[in-house]
Amino acid sequence: MMAGLALALVVLAPPGTPAPALERLQGRLERARAQLEAEHGPIGSADIEVQLAATTSDFAARSGRSRREAAAAAAGRLHLQPLAVLARLEDLDAVLRHELAHLLVESRHRRCPRATPRWLHEGLAGAVAGEPAPPLYGPDLEKAQIDRWLTSPPDEPVLRLAHQAARRAVDRAGSVALLLQRCP
Repeated sequence: MMAGLALALVVLAPPGTPAPALERLQGRLERARAQLEAEHGPIGSADIEVQLAATTSDFAARSGRSRREAAAAAAGRLHLQPLAVLARLEDLDAVLRHELAHLLVESRHRRCPRATPRWLHEGLAGAVAGEPAPPLYGPDLEKAQIDRWLTSPPDEPVLRLAHQAARRAVDRAGSVALLLQRCP
């Protein structure tokens, strides 16, 4: 990649999606990416494909994630719920930063011989996205339990607890910059 060459965020939307709404979403994605890259460097070395779903079922089918999740990121691709769902989120910008942070973590760990554990990936994404760390009181959850709850949460409160536990585990594991550089 040449220095100074900006990679594209390519937004793929269902037919009939209003152009002004797409432009606003594109602007929010660009701002989130610029914030992350200013602090942590390039997210990756290829364009980022953003797939805007037509329905929540479409989102779940394409992303392989729960219909309850607002977005998902993997393999250089960002999956988003339909615009109507995104419009109801309290902080869409934080969601976009978090999901783009997953792509940054993925790009840093791509050369690793084994997969990054889900708890580490989730905790690093939260830290890179600038999410506040949860309080450090109470017992830590086992990392295997965090992984199970992140992968298949029984309900929304358990999913939130798993995200917090992953973020806390990363804080206890050491420097975010070092965790991004070394293989798990």
